[in-house]
Amino acid sequence: MPSSVDVTWQDRFYPKAWGHPLLRAAIVDYYNTNYGTNIVPENVMIFAGGRPGIYTILAFLKKYVQVRIGNVEWPAYLDIMTQTNTDWQVVPMTEENNFHPANSDYYDRKGLNAKTHLLPVISNPSNPTGHTRSGEELKELMEMAEQSKNGILLDEAYEWFHTGSVSGLEYVKDLENSNVFITGACTKGLQCPGK
Repeated sequence: MPSSVDVTWQDRFYPKAWGHPLLRAAIVDYYNTNYGTNIVPENVMIFAGGRPGIYTILAFLKKYVQVRIGNVEWPAYLDIMTQTNTDWQVVPMTEENNFHPANSDYYDRKGLNAKTHLLPVISNPSNPTGHTRSGEELKELMEMAEQSKNGILLDEAYEWFHTGSVSGLEYVKDLENSNVFITGACTKGLQCPGK
């Protein structure tokens, strides 16, 4: 054990509320290098885990936003939506659709008034089914998400569990003017045995 530890002003640096600038820059570099995106540190926020980040996004939704979520998604989503009084509707994930609804099922406007906006909450790869939207299917999903009165909360916590990792961010054309939220986590891939 050391007898003393030198502490400088840099060790006492208190990061911005949205995350340490060097960490945000590293995340930007990761996405820009691996997915060909052009995000900047101002597009990144850091939270103390996935649940607080997802909670924050859902807590700030306007009342005219309806969340669409598959009925076998991570149960904590339902807890968060209940706690935040989020308006939500189930998208059936059944044996008939191989527990993998079509992208259009999340954006079905039947029965909605013209003011309602849609925000699917989708884990990709799916927790717990493992289904992964990738390639043209993921591109289509993100194109739908960027349309007027649409958005998405795409939870990519298990991004590295797919052989050839995927991110919806790769297909986003205009992040600044969309309602697209991508969440990631190092608590999954970096703790994966054998990785």
